[in-house]
Amino acid sequence: MNEDFRYSANIFTNLLLGESQTTIVGGANNTNEIRSGRGRGWFGGQNAGVTTSENLGVNTNFAPVLDLASPHANALPSRCWGYDTQSVISRAGVWNRATFGRGIQTCGKHFPGHGDTNVDSHIGLPKIEKTVEELEAAELIPFRRCIEAGIPAIMSSHILFPKIEKENIPGTMSRTIIT
Repeated sequence: MNEDFRYSANIFTNLLLGESQTTIVGGANNTNEIRSGRGRGWFGGQNAGVTTSENLGVNTNFAPVLDLASPHANALPSRCWGYDTQSVISRAGVWNRATFGRGIQTCGKHFPGHGDTNVDSHIGLPKIEKTVEELEAAELIPFRRCIEAGIPAIMSSHILFPKIEKENIPGTMSRTIIT
């Protein structure tokens, strides 16, 4: 989904509800700030988004993104919570607890990681050349922490991991990656 559409959808939702705030999402490439008319700082805007979802009767949000942003290859720069595991864990964790606390189910994504590619998997088939050990050292940490904290669902990534899955199939179809 392109950035203009995401912003337009959010603005439309705010107008639909008669709210005056406009939420701007800034990902890892510009300090992870989200601002809205109802609050400042990254959580203020997300809280407004949770309220919007709640007001619309949304009961599941396929978020948070648990991918680590990459300074050299990132198809999702405005959707990642940070470049390091602790930033992603703390920010996504706070957002997840707030959303779940409002009765909205959450889903961490894109297992086992999407941040280290330039290809958006909605458009093409990305490939990440990492071993299980490399993923365990960084990308898998936010997923583990959120699972330990009780996140109810995890979405897999539609990405090739040739050093893990020997067949030419993406993570979403790989028994080796999913299990």
